[in-house]
Amino acid sequence: MRTAPYIILLLLLPGLLFAADIPTVTSLEMEQKLDELHLNYTLESPTGAYAEVLLEISEDQGGNWRTPKGAKGDIGSGIPAGANRIIWDIYSEYPKGIQGVVDFKLQTRAEQQQTPEQKAGDSWTDPYSGIEFVWIPAGEFMMGSPSSEPGRDDDERQHRVKLSEGYWLGRYEVTQRQWKKVMGNNPSKFTSCGSDCPVEKISWEDTQDFIRKLNGRGNGSFKLPSEAQWEYAARAGTTTPFSFGDNITTSEANYDGNYPYNGNAKGRYRQTTVAVGSFPANSWGLHEMHGNVWEWLNDWKGNYPSGTVTDPEGPGSGQSRVLRGGSWFTFAKFLRSADRSSGSPGFRLNSLGVRLMRQP
Repeated sequence: MRTAPYIILLLLLPGLLFAADIPTVTSLEMEQKLDELHLNYTLESPTGAYAEVLLEISEDQGGNWRTPKGAKGDIGSGIPAGANRIIWDIYSEYPKGIQGVVDFKLQTRAEQQQTPEQKAGDSWTDPYSGIEFVWIPAGEFMMGSPSSEPGRDDDERQHRVKLSEGYWLGRYEVTQRQWKKVMGNNPSKFTSCGSDCPVEKISWEDTQDFIRKLNGRGNGSFKLPSEAQWEYAARAGTTTPFSFGDNITTSEANYDGNYPYNGNAKGRYRQTTVAVGSFPANSWGLHEMHGNVWEWLNDWKGNYPSGTVTDPEGPGSGQSRVLRGGSWFTFAKFLRSADRSSGSPGFRLNSLGVRLMRQP
């Protein structure tokens, strides 16, 4: 039997030393598994960067440190933020068992380049909330609608927009499960729809509380997308009223089918939200950009410029925040990629939800 010696190790450890550098190690737990010591830890990184994690031991009270034999798992370079585990086979280092006290420490170093160049369709999932993101590449497009588009409003003046950087956008609207994970509550009316249905009855101000708490987890910098980022992603390279073409049906989106678009046949009116991912994605892998719930955006509502703009963020102040995408409750014309609505920042309805952006 070889288990007794390192039970003493666990009891006599005088302390753990963490590097002060970001990313940092938190929530360390030690667990004995026969001949192995399991070190379960959480790596927090404000930028979402990967890190190098090192395990070192000292047999002379910290005078000299070295890397032990037999350590495997989430150790070395390329370690992501979130829950991780190192497994140390102590008898690889000490065949006869530990004689005396051994100190050990975990150190972290940020890595400058962790991931290859992102491309359209790449995905990343936040390890805490489970929110999945899709990479949206940089590019330019005509924002707004042409004067010939049926159902357009005067505030949709077309203008060219350039987005100089790519970004991560939620593949789905934030769900009730994800909201409850972060906030500890579920304000939605349609709870019977299920935890994978979008959270609703949230205000723009509520989304800011959600984002602050999520950012506090250290897995990246999250925010609401700008109006330009949202429309660029919703269009996914198209110039038609909808990403699916010149018209839309209730087999492609959740809206009030009693009021179809531009003479199209009537469809189903579900009178409720549906689970995210219930309808086809656009060509960039985003689901329910049309319908289900309106999505709060970061911009104040304002007039569009007349010329080309780069990375617009809307006016600096205003009375209402932009809402996009339409909902289960609205007519089909409000689902158009160019349609603009807005609401007071404190306004809550069972048709208002959110989709997050993660900054690169």
